This record gives sequence, structure tokens and C-alpha cells, in this order.
Amino acid sequence: MLQLKETTDTLQSRLENTEAKLRAVELDHSMDIDTALVKLEEVRNHPRSCVTIINDKIGKMILMVLPVC
Repeated sequence: MLQLKETTDTLQSRLENTEAKLRAVELDHSMDIDTALVKLEEVRNHPRSCVTIINDKIGKMILMVLPVC
């Protein structure tokens, strides 16, 4: 009977630890989603899209590389 009690206690402890880890992971993922939504909203509210900014930078880089005729 003592061995059964020890096994039960061990399993209960492992279950509680696993549940705590799961809650931590869920909270982390929730924060990741919230962060992504905030960034998306910032991009939407920005007067110029990221693609436009990148295109402008690429255009300037090309002009710096090409020889002037």
C-alpha cells in the first residue's frame, strides 16, 4: 500500500508540474498573438506600408550602385 501511495503522489506532482508548464506556454502564446496584432495595427495605421518603404530603400541602393551616365 505504501508503494501505491508513493506512486500516486509522484503522478499527482508530475500532473501539477505539467499543468503549470501548459499554463505558462498558453500565456506566452497569448502574448505573442497580442504583440502580432499590435504590430499589424501599427502597420495599417502607418501612412506608408512597409512594402513601399522597402521599395524606396531598394531603389536608392540601386541608384547608388549604377554608374551615372
